[in-house]
Amino acid sequence: GHIYDPGIYDIQTVTVDWGDGTTETHTVDLQGSDQNPFSFSHVYVDDNPTATPFDDYQVTVSVTDGDGGSGVNYATITVYNVAPTITGSGDEIDENGVATIGGTIYDPGIEDTFTLTVNWGDGTVTTQTIGPGTTSWSMSHQYLDDDPSGTPSDIYAITLTITDDDTGTGSATTTVTVNNVDPLVTFDEMIQPNPEFILPIVHTLEFQASFTDVGTLDTHTAIWDWGDGTSDSGTVIETDGSGTVTGSHVYALPGTYIVTITVWDDDTGFDS
Repeated sequence: GHIYDPGIYDIQTVTVDWGDGTTETHTVDLQGSDQNPFSFSHVYVDDNPTATPFDDYQVTVSVTDGDGGSGVNYATITVYNVAPTITGSGDEIDENGVATIGGTIYDPGIEDTFTLTVNWGDGTVTTQTIGPGTTSWSMSHQYLDDDPSGTPSDIYAITLTITDDDTGTGSATTTVTVNNVDPLVTFDEMIQPNPEFILPIVHTLEFQASFTDVGTLDTHTAIWDWGDGTSDSGTVIETDGSGTVTGSHVYALPGTYIVTITVWDDDTGFDS
């Protein structure tokens, strides 16, 4: 602005109340002019109060000369919120593992607080409150399975939404790859009705195997290969990624046979 004073040799004291709790005082020498310009600068670190896209500040400029004379004037400064931006990095894990993603936050409003919302792509949404001045973030999430079924791995699209306390919003996307893990099968026992010998056609043999799978949501199927050119589906009983497979067989001819049990999960993984 300008200071108008016919006392061209006065030294003026200028006080600026910026309207955000900050006050500055400056000295201006008119230097023989009755219309002396002045210019002062100020940084508004935030638009206050919160929850508004912009706010108006009333600036009060008071001037006092060396002889006790004074004047005052006003100006309005509008400060607009700037929406934050966010970046995110992905991860690759095995099923039932914990994925950790992270990234950066940028917002010139250094006093803004944030709410970070992460849609993990599996129906789970989590939020995190982030304090002012924060420039980095990380969050973790457990994927019990690679979904959908029938694939050795799946890519989950992650949506990140960052919202500041003044309604500004930014978003980004990243991915998490979840790999299927093969089940592990152990042959447990064969039960024969006669402990001394096995007769073809006469004796029915009972077999049992057990399996574990870190993919606690996987479902399983099994096949008994009896080694004589025949095979049967196994009876599977499972709970939370582990279980047993049973089967029975009668051999038609004498001989030595290799019995193989194979267990598949619903994501193409198997073990024998």
